[in-house]
Amino acid sequence: MSATRPSRPGGPAAEPAATPPNVRWTLLGVMLGMLLAMLDNTIVSTSMPTIVGDLGGMEHISWVVTAYALATAVSTPYGANSATSTAASTPSSPRSPSS
Repeated sequence: MSATRPSRPGGPAAEPAATPPNVRWTLLGVMLGMLLAMLDNTIVSTSMPTIVGDLGGMEHISWVVTAYALATAVSTPYGANSATSTAASTPSSPRSPSS
């Protein structure tokens, strides 16, 4: 079994298939994202009674939840964009030409 996918005759070289280190990094990224989401939810659920109490009662909880969801939805693309630009500016390791 080869590590690369077959390419068309005369076409560009095929890219290597997903290797275990690539899969490990992907799973690590997913797990880190899930950990951060759990921590975020823990902090928000702990502070929610105080925030709602300061606003004047339980009838304002929908405003708090809506504001939190809107802030998350607006800030997520900016975080993804900065992560993409940072990854694009870091030099990658050169691949050796295949013979």
